[in-house]
Amino acid sequence: MLISIKSEIDSRVLLYPLIKVLKPFGSILVITSNRQLNRLIEDVDTRTCRDMTIILDADGTADDTYVEYGVNQKDYDFVILDNMAAIDYDVLLVPLGELSTPDFDDDLQLLINSDEASRVKLIQFGKSLSKSNGGKEETKKSNSRETKTIGASLDDNYDPAEKFRVKQDVKKVEGIKTYKCKFPSYDDIEAVESEHRFYVPDEGLCSTLYDIFKQQLQVNSNDFRKVVQKKDEYSGYIKSRNSIGED
Repeated sequence: MLISIKSEIDSRVLLYPLIKVLKPFGSILVITSNRQLNRLIEDVDTRTCRDMTIILDADGTADDTYVEYGVNQKDYDFVILDNMAAIDYDVLLVPLGELSTPDFDDDLQLLINSDEASRVKLIQFGKSLSKSNGGKEETKKSNSRETKTIGASLDDNYDPAEKFRVKQDVKKVEGIKTYKCKFPSYDDIEAVESEHRFYVPDEGLCSTLYDIFKQQLQVNSNDFRKVVQKKDEYSGYIKSRNSIGED
């Protein structure tokens, strides 16, 4: 399965829970433009972390990466392209933060209006804030989610990002399912990168990822949760800072 992530926010808030969820169900290849994932690599020669292959490509061009590293995506059950400008994918995950830039909003609107809309999943992390109030209040709920055509005349109060604001836990927006999730803590992110232990996603994110991947995984929700909510007891890479420099 080819999974693409497109984001302006730090994609690790979605990438690490995604790895935790998918790892029990098959082999994983991650191709990323995020240099922070260098911290995960345990074997530089094989570019692996706990039997998972990680390739860093700061240029963000997946096709060139396959050739350069001699990678065959068919050798893996799940290939995750993290901000690699991929146009070929089975599902596109778009994690959203409180605010986004007009350019990013335009890109999302193009996806909404394209034939790819059914494969796009919007995941809202934290509150969605309006630009007009300086980011101090949550945007007002609205039952109308009409998508304006690119290039159409807009009134002075129109916020191009408004259509991407998630108002409920799960809602359909012009054929695209959107989800609302909590941000993980920095401690969770640091545990992954320093100890290579993948934290258990919260219930909201577990439900979101199950809904997105249930057909591919072919597992019922109860069995899925039993697997995903199992605490990661990995200890193969734990190294205390106090041990550095010791014989």
